[in-house]
Amino acid sequence: MVACTRDLSRVNCMNCFNFLIREFLDSSYKMRDGGVICGNCYVIFEFYHYF
Repeated sequence: MVACTRDLSRVNCMNCFNFLIREFLDSSYKMRDGGVICGNCYVIFEFYHYF
């Protein structure tokens, strides 16, 4: 799940997400679930195995 607070413009929201995605890619290879929060935007993730 990804979200921004309502006070961010679309451009600032995308900039925040781009930053978070880089952080996520740098650290997520070892994690099964978690999140990255950066003030006005956040990314939360969980990995599930589908059979």
